[in-house]
Amino acid sequence: MSIKNIDTVTKNHEKISDKIEQVTFNSIRKTLPDEDIIEACRNADYKYRQRLISPIVAVLHMILAAIWPEQSFAASWHLLWASAVSRFYMAGQSPSLGSVAKARARLPIKLWHNLFVCISEKSQNLSVEFDKWQGHRVVLADGT
Repeated sequence: MSIKNIDTVTKNHEKISDKIEQVTFNSIRKTLPDEDIIEACRNADYKYRQRLISPIVAVLHMILAAIWPEQSFAASWHLLWASAVSRFYMAGQSPSLGSVAKARARLPIKLWHNLFVCISEKSQNLSVEFDKWQGHRVVLADGT
């Protein structure tokens, strides 16, 4: 019978979690970097342990599930896992969908609110140069 050292298991989880975090869409990663997600966790007073499915992975999975055309959490998780496995030549079985669901459920609503505020502010700052038409502020163009 082998005894697993908890430090070894934790370090292994960190390595796998880091690899999963790296494979999500580049455009999402540029708009919502790890630091913003961690800051949103801090501002929500959300304390978490380093797990295989970190808050960063859970948030990115939720965004991917929202974008994924099949609109299935399971399908988007399998895509994320398959991408990580193929890119990093990882071996091993994907975490169960129950584990993925529990990771999503651990994220407090305040975290999502903080992420929304962060993305809204970034969008507002990026749109400043496009919010004028021939030097005039656009208020309503055609009702859209």
